[in-house]
This record gives sequence, structure tokens and C-alpha cells, in this order.
Amino acid sequence: MSATMTDIFSAMQSVKAFGSETEVTEYMYRANKERCSYIIKDHIFTRVLSAMNNNVIHITTGLILLIASAYMYQGTFSIGNLVLFLYYLDYISGFVMEFGEYLAHYKQTEIAFQRLEEYFESEDRWKLVEHTELDLKNVEFEEALVEAEEFHSVEYRNIGVSYGTGEFKLRGFSLKMSRGEKAAIRGKVGSGKSSLLKALVGLLPVTGGEIFWNGVKVEQISEYLKPAYIGYIPQSPKLMLDTIKNNILLGLKADGEDLACALKKAILEEDISLMSDGLETDVGAGGGKLSGGQQKRVAAARALVRKPVLLGIDDISSSLDHETESKFWEKILADKDLTCLIVTNNEELIGRCDKVIDLS
Repeated sequence: MSATMTDIFSAMQSVKAFGSETEVTEYMYRANKERCSYIIKDHIFTRVLSAMNNNVIHITTGLILLIASAYMYQGTFSIGNLVLFLYYLDYISGFVMEFGEYLAHYKQTEIAFQRLEEYFESEDRWKLVEHTELDLKNVEFEEALVEAEEFHSVEYRNIGVSYGTGEFKLRGFSLKMSRGEKAAIRGKVGSGKSSLLKALVGLLPVTGGEIFWNGVKVEQISEYLKPAYIGYIPQSPKLMLDTIKNNILLGLKADGEDLACALKKAILEEDISLMSDGLETDVGAGGGKLSGGQQKRVAAARALVRKPVLLGIDDISSSLDHETESKFWEKILADKDLTCLIVTNNEELIGRCDKVIDLS
């Protein structure tokens, strides 16, 4: 239901544009009614099970006491035996009651596991909940772990990429990127461009093969998915209900010069200057107060302010006008220290890249 609500409110403009308010409202009502029925069934099941356990315990206790009273009358069942019986009764009844609750929780947990598997698209449910050391009291965050000058190359040898239940699979993929090189990933819709990019920057796991960072083998590129290592600009950026500045920094303690440089590279300076509140402008829910192009450039500034040495860019130009797009790529391509993996079908941009990965 949460996902349904999110989808509906995210597409509110489309709903209004096509006059589908009544249909969408009816769909939400049906979905909510169905959810309500499941919740009622769950509560009824839990309550009935709990009542059965409690009543069985009390009825059984009463029967035992009736039987015991006959023996007490005969003198073969002492007061001490009765006290001992009542003492153990608490432990036994408690076990029966908790076992009933356990059965209900077990079924709820099974459903929760199924949802987690669907959401994270994981084939091993136990990895989702395996024990991990977590110390929230003595956490020390490092905002930059390596300087860009230390990066020389990243190489992928015969890696495999699998997304979800296997809609996109790639085997035996190899690529070497040296510092400052730009590689374009091209292909038809649904060919797996975005999935490949996510795998190359560590957002999706790779299977098999080897990965070398500066000539040193690493288990997963995700080890370097940190500020000053790798940056990522998504195709559909997610902005929070906050100011432009806070959406860019996300808690990063960057000085004014770094922020100004990121805004300049993201071609966001002029837009900010035209806003009455400047960087303190509220972006609205989901970035709704900004245009699609501005949202993508805020996401670009978010990545660039962290000075990554390897940057993944997923089709950022789709919401930009030609002039803004040209200026953006001029800035990116002119940076000789920035290594880029770019998802695009823009022939002009592809022609200016050092390498081309064609998934057609």
C-alpha cells in the first residue's frame, strides 16, 4: 500500500493531465480495502490463537485441580504437592502461551521475508538479516578517504552482471579505464545500460571475474563507493523535502569554494542566481518545485562536490535543453582528472568519448 501511495502521488500531474482522478481514487480505495481485510484477518487469527491458548490453559488447570481434589480428600495428595504444582504451572502455561504467539509471529515473519526478497531482489534471504557488528556510539565518519591524485586506473576482467531475477545478464565483460578517460555505454531501451553502469560503480554486485583498483585486486568495487572514490548521477534523481544546498551537501562539510565549483560544473549557477532564496530555496516534495533538468543538475552537483575520481552518469541529458547539455558536457569532458562512465545514445557525445561500450 505504501508503494501504491508513493506511485500515485509521484504521478499526480499525469493523473490530473489525463483526467483519471476518479479511476485512481477508486483503485486506491480497492487497494486499501483489500489491505484492510488482510489486516483484519491477521488480527482475528492472532486473537483467536491467543484466546485458544489462554482458555486451554485455564480449562486444563481446572481439570487438574478437580482431579487433584479427589486425591487430596483421600490424603494421597499433600498441600506441598499442590504448591509445587502451582509453582510449575506458571512455567508450563507461559510456554504454551508464548508458543501460540510464536506461531502467529512466524507467519508474519515469513511474509516480511518475502517482501524483503522482492524489494532487494535477493536470492538468499538469510543474507538480508545476517549479524553485522554495528557500533552507533563510537562512529567516526571520514568524508574523504583518498585524494584524486592517487587514482590511476580501474580494470574489470571477465566479470558477470545479473540484475534481479535475471532480466539482464552479462558474462565475460572486461574494461580498463585509466585516469581521465571517458567511456560511453550505448544500446537500445532495455538492453541493460543502467544495470551495467550500476554494477561498474558498485551499486549492483558483480559475479565472477576480477576487479583491479590501481592495479590491486579488490573483491567488490563497492569497497570504493565512497566520497573521493566514486560518484553516481542517477537517471531519476531523488530529492528530499529540503533546500537545494542541503540536497547537494547531504551533511557534507564542504567549503564555499568546493560548492561553487560543483555548481559551476553542473551548470546550476545561473538558475540559483535567479531564485530569490538562492541555495536556500526549498525544492518541495520530491523536488517538485524544480524542473526536471534542475533536479538532474542538483544531483550532478551532489556528486561533483565530493570530487570523485570515477563518476557514473546515467543519461542526464534527457531532461536538459541543447545549450545546457552542451555546457555540461564541455565541463565534464574538459576535466582531465575525472574518469567517467556515461550512459548515452547521443552520437555527438559518444564520438568525443575515449571508449564505447555497445550493448545493442
